[in-house]
Amino acid sequence: MPDKNKKEQKLTRREMREAAFLLLYQVEQAGGGKELLGEITLDNVEMFGLVLNSASVKLAEGVLDNRAAIDEIIAKYSPARKLERIPKINLTIMRIGLFEMDFAPEIPDKVAMNEAIELSKDYAHPPDSKLISGLLGSYYKDKYRNATVGADDSVRPSNNGATESLNNGATESLNNGATESSNNGATESSNNGATESSPPTIGSTNEQS
Repeated sequence: MPDKNKKEQKLTRREMREAAFLLLYQVEQAGGGKELLGEITLDNVEMFGLVLNSASVKLAEGVLDNRAAIDEIIAKYSPARKLERIPKINLTIMRIGLFEMDFAPEIPDKVAMNEAIELSKDYAHPPDSKLISGLLGSYYKDKYRNATVGADDSVRPSNNGATESLNNGATESLNNGATESSNNGATESSNNGATESSPPTIGSTNEQS
């Protein structure tokens, strides 16, 4: 791990991501997991002068913590090639891209995807870079297509409710109006008839009004 007593290295996001990639690739080569990250990080800094910072290590840790979930996505979008047959460089780059797309909300998905593609141009073979771009692009499209469908579904009950409320209100208003009109007509007719045959009681009319 980086020496906490040393001044934190100022790296661009791309430099930080590249350092994390180099660490993750070596962890993958060693066939290990997060338990190897500290040792590999220390060796790279002390023996090879790898420039990194705490953000590099945090990104590598995040990928390793969520590796199983990320690998499920890769397997789904790469049905013709099993994970163990995917070159480790490609696998590591895709894991970083998918981690940032799904587990780093502060990074826009398009930025995460494009940065992974740029990383593949530097480290993967050109045909592999195209495969990485295709897989991440397909996942990105499906992710937002599903999000759009989910948003439509969440709105639909509200619209139905509004329509139902409006229809019920209109029906109720219509029925009430008809009933009131009918009742008023009957009452008025009855009252008029009563008024003509007998005078109103003085005081009772004022109290009612």
